[in-house]
Amino acid sequence: MKTMQSPMRRCVLAAGLAGALGMIAAPFSRAADGAVGAGQYPTRPVRFVVPFAAGGPTDTLTRIIAARLSDELGQPFVVENKPGGSGAIGAELVANAAADGYTLLLSTIHHAVNASLQSKLPYNMERDFTPVSSLITLPIVLVTRPDLPVQSVEQLIQLAQAEPGKLTFASSGNGGGTHLGGELFRSLANVDIRHIPYAGSAPAMVALLGGHVDMMFADGITAQPHIAAARLRLLAVGASKRSALFPDTPTMQEAGVPGYEITTWFGLSAPAGTPPFIVQRLNQTLASVLGDPAMRARLLAQTAEAFPSTPQAYAQYYAREEKKWADVVKRAGIQAN
Repeated sequence: MKTMQSPMRRCVLAAGLAGALGMIAAPFSRAADGAVGAGQYPTRPVRFVVPFAAGGPTDTLTRIIAARLSDELGQPFVVENKPGGSGAIGAELVANAAADGYTLLLSTIHHAVNASLQSKLPYNMERDFTPVSSLITLPIVLVTRPDLPVQSVEQLIQLAQAEPGKLTFASSGNGGGTHLGGELFRSLANVDIRHIPYAGSAPAMVALLGGHVDMMFADGITAQPHIAAARLRLLAVGASKRSALFPDTPTMQEAGVPGYEITTWFGLSAPAGTPPFIVQRLNQTLASVLGDPAMRARLLAQTAEAFPSTPQAYAQYYAREEKKWADVVKRAGIQAN
């Protein structure tokens, strides 16, 4: 494993010089012999590694973006699914790939959480990757079974405080976004609610719909059809601003939980040492693709919102997420499954 200085950290330090994309600091020592200089890119197919299974929302959304990159850049961006280890297997593959722009990683909130949840990762996101851009966010929403006697977050907090340890929340498993959303709520709202982990979002949602648990901090894409059919009651969204998908629903902060913020997010990362002109080309193309109104509408139909950024801004965002979830993991004593 390489020992070079962190490109992601360099981007954070250089944030004050944002706008100068050509100043992205990325060492070249790992680039393969004969690696491209400032010139044409891409000239052959690009591997787009998705570190989760095919067929799920992550895979579907990535393929939408990859297809547009293929159209814009004239070469296939081939999605390759490498599931396992909450994203760690795919990340390790890309970390060890040639730094030539032809192997890219879909980086997610899981990678920010893994840094504190898994003690022996075979890679380091700061050291082994160059940030390219954030891509999209998906809302995390607080939903309850419809017969729970609450109509608001305030009422939920009151009920939880009146009956400590009685209310339960389902999650897709220890350390996932649906678990962390509940732990963040427990901490910031000062309530004692019990975590009930399941082997994935689907069985967790089944348990909630069946009335076996009281609430869930669910992915919007999973919860939306049940909200629409009144099988679940939507109380709040986890993002810092209202979701375009649920515009009439308050954020958790608006509902009385200051500091609460969680979304599921995706970004694009390349191996450390990827030439700056390639990072710049990818970043500018993504800004154009994700800024297209038709693309934004297509993503919103999948409950996702476009979230493009500069490499520097993505590095800063990732660093904040890693620190925030490290604090939550430590306070809650969360351990990997």
